[in-house]
Amino acid sequence: MSNVRIVAIGLAALCGSLLLQHNRAAAQTYVGEAHPYVEETTDPYAEGGEPQAVDVTSMRSARERPSWMLAYPLAMPVGDFHDYVADVSFRGFSFSAEWPIGGGGLRLGGALDYNLFYDQRPRSTYQLDSGAVTATLYNYADVWSAGFLTRYRFLDTRASVRPFMGLELGATYLSASSLVADFDVSDDQVGFLAVGEVGALTHVGHFTDISVALRYAVTSASFGSHDWPMFMALQLGISLGG
Repeated sequence: MSNVRIVAIGLAALCGSLLLQHNRAAAQTYVGEAHPYVEETTDPYAEGGEPQAVDVTSMRSARERPSWMLAYPLAMPVGDFHDYVADVSFRGFSFSAEWPIGGGGLRLGGALDYNLFYDQRPRSTYQLDSGAVTATLYNYADVWSAGFLTRYRFLDTRASVRPFMGLELGATYLSASSLVADFDVSDDQVGFLAVGEVGALTHVGHFTDISVALRYAVTSASFGSHDWPMFMALQLGISLGG
């Protein structure tokens, strides 16, 4: 065997021996002490091996954490907007992210929302600029909105249910179109947005909550003869993080 191989084998054996001694020393260091990288949990078993109920909410951190939410809204037009599209909207989504401010329940963030409203009117005679036409009328309204979000969560972070209230201020892009026979009339508008909400978060898992909220939105993106479109939404979502 060459001298190079003998030296290499010796170095490998020396490194292995040093590594083994280091691991043994590290294991002895934490005997009787809590390992710094292991989170203490409640033993779910009492003496005798009988399982005991564990309050999951007591294991949550008392500190507010950033979170994001994905929600599904059921929206209903109200006021003058209801005259244009009367049906409940089942097409939409809402995404929001928020960060705690200070040590209380105040949180700031942003939101992106979308709702598609659709309404089919019975076959009738409708007056257009080019004359009258008898056909079925279809009305559509796509509502995109983005804004700054302020929310306040009540009660402690360890509470199973946490009510909250919020305010969203931003901008709306509204695209309205009416289709009757071969005629298509559309109107696109951009306006100010204001949304108020009340709701509650229910804890269902580690850093996971189910959200139920009632929201009321109004925008200055008026179109045609319909001023200040408004709608309310029942929103069901899942929140991850805090």
